[in-house]
Amino acid sequence: MATRRARSWVLIDTGLSTSSDRIREFAALRFGDNVSPAAIVMTRAHFDHAGSVESLASYWDVPLFAHPLEKAVSGGRGRPILPPIRWPAAAPFWRESDRTLIAGDAIITTGQESAYEAIAQTPEMHGPPRYFTPDWQKAEKSVSLLASLEPALIISGHGRPLKGQNVRNQLHHLAAASRDIAVPQGGRYDRDPAKPGKSGNDAFR
Repeated sequence: MATRRARSWVLIDTGLSTSSDRIREFAALRFGDNVSPAAIVMTRAHFDHAGSVESLASYWDVPLFAHPLEKAVSGGRGRPILPPIRWPAAAPFWRESDRTLIAGDAIITTGQESAYEAIAQTPEMHGPPRYFTPDWQKAEKSVSLLASLEPALIISGHGRPLKGQNVRNQLHHLAAASRDIAVPQGGRYDRDPAKPGKSGNDAFR
């Protein structure tokens, strides 16, 4: 996110471990040489979101903000942010001024459940990735909350940015029918979410 006039900006997520140089090059082109972000903010600590967080935070020497339960990011350097509904898989961010939603993985704009989907990146409104969603009950609540915001632009952790009334209609449809569309029926965490400290839980080890 950035404000062009003030030349201030915040980096949200840092991609893969190989993304650091590309992010720095793009930042220099967009904001100018030696213009550091005000902070780095993480939606989650997965390798495809936090892969370059340590190198970029050290290079720019800027504060890092992460969910309290994601403090493993950068060796506990992260500072707390407001917990999202769908903890710990995504911390969405909302900018009211232009109704921009940075959704993390709370919702994504392409399928991620097969190699073909990941490569094709076909635009579609989709629930969170099934391969790591430990609490589908909270995931459903998050989708409903995000739909109620009526976003003009959705930027997600996977897929292309999408905007327009049709996208909002698709998001409302997903919220209304997420159990049929997004939730893997009979999956391990469908009705029995993983939670820290829960007996037999292995999702947070």
